[in-house]
Amino acid sequence: METNAPSTSARTVPTRIDRPGDLGRLRRLDRCATEGGFLAVAAIDHPAGLLRSTDGARPDAQTAAQLKLKVISALAPLASGFLLDPEFSIAQAILSGALPGSVGMIANIERMRETPDGFERTVDLRPDWTPDRIAAAGADGAKFVFFHRVEGPEAASDVERAAKLVADCHAVGLPCIIEPLWYPLDGEDVGDPAVQRARARAIIEAAARFAACGADVMKMQFPGAVGDAATRADAVAAAEELDAALDVPWVLLSEGVGYEEFAVQLELAAAAGASGFMAGRAVWKEAVASGGAETAVALAADRLAQLTAIIRAQGRPWRERVATEQVDASLTPSWWTAHV
Repeated sequence: METNAPSTSARTVPTRIDRPGDLGRLRRLDRCATEGGFLAVAAIDHPAGLLRSTDGARPDAQTAAQLKLKVISALAPLASGFLLDPEFSIAQAILSGALPGSVGMIANIERMRETPDGFERTVDLRPDWTPDRIAAAGADGAKFVFFHRVEGPEAASDVERAAKLVADCHAVGLPCIIEPLWYPLDGEDVGDPAVQRARARAIIEAAARFAACGADVMKMQFPGAVGDAATRADAVAAAEELDAALDVPWVLLSEGVGYEEFAVQLELAAAAGASGFMAGRAVWKEAVASGGAETAVALAADRLAQLTAIIRAQGRPWRERVATEQVDASLTPSWWTAHV
C-alpha cells in the first residue's frame, strides 16, 4: 500500500462522465497506474537499432523479441504499466505471460525510420495499426511520438494530426498519450545557454499546444539541465511552468540519458507536479546490451523500483478520485446509452 503523500494535489480528470468512452479511458489509465495513481511505466517499444549489444551488433527480430521478454518479465512485478510495440513485444508478452493481466499496457502507434545518425524527422502512423485494432488487442492506451518544432513549417499539420488521432482513440474509449520531441536544427549547439532556454520554452509551449488537442497524458522531455546549481534552478522553474501550462497529467521520458541523471530529472519533475515516468534506456540499457545478463537485468529492476519510489514520494497522482457522495453528480443520466 502506498502511504507517501504527494507534494501536490491530484488533477481533476474528468469532472463529468457523459459516455462510456469517458469511463473507459479512466479505467484504462488507472490500470496503467500504481494503487496511489502514479504512472510508473517501463518503456520498451524501441526499434531494433536501439537494442544493440555491447559490440554494436543489431539484433535480428527474434533476438529483439527475446531480449524484450527478458526485460518485461523482470520488470513486471515492479511496473504499473509497459509501453510496448506490435513488432517485437505486444503479442509476445501477452502470449508468453511475461505481461500479467494486472499490469497496464500502452501501445506505440508510430513508425519511426532509422538512419545512421538516429531517426528521420518525419514520423508516420503505422499502417493498419489503428486505434480500434490497438484497443482490440487489449491495450490500455496509444502513444504517439513525433519530432516537433513549435516554430517549424509542419507545426500546424502536427496539431491537426494529433487532434485527429486523439479523436480516433477516444471514439473507441482509448486514452491517447502525445509525445512531441524538440530537436536541434543544424547549427544549434544544445550546450549553448541560449539554445537551452529556447528549448525549455518550446517544450512548455508544445505541451500546452498538444494538451489542447485533447491528449489524455503528455509525455514530455525534461525542460532543462541538471549540470550545476544555476542550470538546475532554471530547470526547476521551467518544470513548474510546464506543469502550470497543463490541465492534463504529464510524465517524464528518459530520452536516452543515464540513470543517475534521469533520477535527478524525475525528482525535479515530480516536485513540480509530474504524475510519473515512461522510462526506457535509463532503466534497461545495460540489460539489453549484455544480451540479458542476470546481473544487468537485476540492475534494471532495482532502477525501476527506485524511480517508482521517487514518483510516489514527490509526484502528483494522475487524477483525483470522486468522493462516494459525489459520484451521482459526476454522471450524466443514462451515460451508458450515449455514443462511445
